[in-house]
Amino acid sequence: MNETTLNLCDAEGAEAVMVSSKHIKKGPLYTFLTQWLGYGLLTNFGPSWHHRRKLLTPAFHFKILDEFGPLLQNHAQRLVDNLADLVAKTKGPVDVVPPVSKATLGSICETAMGVNLHALGKEEEYFECVRIMGCSVLYRMIRPWLWRDVVFNLTQHGRETKQAMDKLHNFTKQVIQERKRSHASTGASILDGDGKRLGKRRLAFLDMMLAAQREDPTLTDDDIRQEVDTFMFEGHETTAMAISWTLFLLGNHPEVQQRVREEAQEAGDDWQAVVALPYLEKVVKESLRLYPPVLYIARENDRGIQIGDKWVPANVNLDLQIFMIHRDPNNFPDPDKFDPERFSPEQERARHPFAFVPFSGGLRNCIGRRYAMMELKIMLAALVKTFSFKSVLSEKEMEFKPELVLRPKGGIVTNVTPLL
Repeated sequence: MNETTLNLCDAEGAEAVMVSSKHIKKGPLYTFLTQWLGYGLLTNFGPSWHHRRKLLTPAFHFKILDEFGPLLQNHAQRLVDNLADLVAKTKGPVDVVPPVSKATLGSICETAMGVNLHALGKEEEYFECVRIMGCSVLYRMIRPWLWRDVVFNLTQHGRETKQAMDKLHNFTKQVIQERKRSHASTGASILDGDGKRLGKRRLAFLDMMLAAQREDPTLTDDDIRQEVDTFMFEGHETTAMAISWTLFLLGNHPEVQQRVREEAQEAGDDWQAVVALPYLEKVVKESLRLYPPVLYIARENDRGIQIGDKWVPANVNLDLQIFMIHRDPNNFPDPDKFDPERFSPEQERARHPFAFVPFSGGLRNCIGRRYAMMELKIMLAALVKTFSFKSVLSEKEMEFKPELVLRPKGGIVTNVTPLL
């Protein structure tokens, strides 16, 4: 691996890399994910990536996403119930990260594969396997002597990782085969020629990929497995930490929390009204600015790139430091201050378009960003309507620990009080 890296910490550097059509290959450390995810959208590159991106984009059309609103609402209510049980048993401050993580895992599994992990009794096993895989990637990243697969696979960590990966792969493959048999038994596609649903069955992303496979036989079952596993990885921990960090901030800013609560109460049980709430949108964006779940994005640089008035020669890797980009005082005065009004329409228009990139930007922007924002808002609205949150630690006291996503050291411990 090339050890020469340029860290980019401003919007101009982010724009130069993200809009480039020549620098779309992810950095070398992403290779640690390929055993699990293969070459799905996150790790793929070149013509194959362009083809797959074009193929999958319709699956995230807003009309398709509307199918998931009621499902996300159900998972939000289950999160509320589970948190209420946890608070009753603990009788003191609780770490909100585990229950939120299980909720987002359940929701992405049902939307990606059409499978209810809780109903199958697979929730704890799948959750633990995903945790092992995430930890293994970080473990290898900081131990260069384990970068070669043949060495890592001989270690105890390597053997545990393979066992977890095999379970995840086998589960996804089983679901794909069962879904294919279900499609075949209907005697017709569940999608019409315009990608619209036929009948009353709720679609999962898997259904749309199987429909695409009938149109494009080059899309193999293993390709579909890679994309489903990628959705599961990208759509689980990132949204879980985004929700948890937002609760942390709301727990430190009771006046903001109360305003969000009042706005959510006015929207009632209409999930579409919740998704359209303007102040909740500002709060979520400001939370993503201060605590972006994805800390950095790495790109290879095999041909050189012009960034501002500087030429970066080939073979100098490019690391986009999102945490630092979001705290650039040139775009965000008093950058450590939590201020949702930074995302008023007027301030957003006046700011550099690449100053805020929690979902990346340019050609490789996150294909599931609309889905993620839907889930964040629906779950947060349900939580603040039911509970009052008071964080144990202040923003200055909070410490981070390095993982694939931005995590707190010691969890996000919060006093959670049910509202009467």
